[in-house]
Amino acid sequence: MVKRNAAAIQNLIKMKQSWDKLQSDLLNVQTHIEELLDILPLSTIFYKKRNALNKAWKCLQKSAADVDAFITPVKSVKVACPLLDDPEFKESWKFWKDYLAEQHGIIMRSRAELMSLKRLMEISGNDAATAVKTLEFVMSRPTDKNFYKIKEADLTPAGPVVQGQKTVVKLPVNYIQKANTGTELPRFHQKTIQEEIRQNEINKLKNQ
Repeated sequence: MVKRNAAAIQNLIKMKQSWDKLQSDLLNVQTHIEELLDILPLSTIFYKKRNALNKAWKCLQKSAADVDAFITPVKSVKVACPLLDDPEFKESWKFWKDYLAEQHGIIMRSRAELMSLKRLMEISGNDAATAVKTLEFVMSRPTDKNFYKIKEADLTPAGPVVQGQKTVVKLPVNYIQKANTGTELPRFHQKTIQEEIRQNEINKLKNQ
């Protein structure tokens, strides 16, 4: 019996080590995927494939998190914060955790939640209204999964539109036309290398 228990413990230790290695490998793959997506040419097909890849990756992360709860059981700590005494903030905080799970596949555990609340207290000056605005601002930017101190101008609602006043819309840098160069704005679809090769092959067949 003692030998069997010792063997079982050793197997659990090995399983935990293998799981930690798998988690590290997943993070490594995520880094390589993100680097690859940054250098791929822009195209409609690319965006569709990227969205499908992001969705599949989030499902994989959620599955890993579900298994991790059984392999690495850790006793939760009590989550307490003065901001949670405010009903509006408490509701916004729950909404924030649901946002992380839905948008980024992140399940916030007690220690991460405690430190996140501590960070948000520092950013907001322990003001519940400012903390709520901060969360709402970050959630309005779907790629964000961390909150940070925001400029007052970003949190202040825009004033009323004056009739006859021009509205200035700031475009991303890659869509701004260079002055006096005659350079065209980038089109919505730019051919990838694979598409260029395929088109050249079709042209060769037509000319034969």
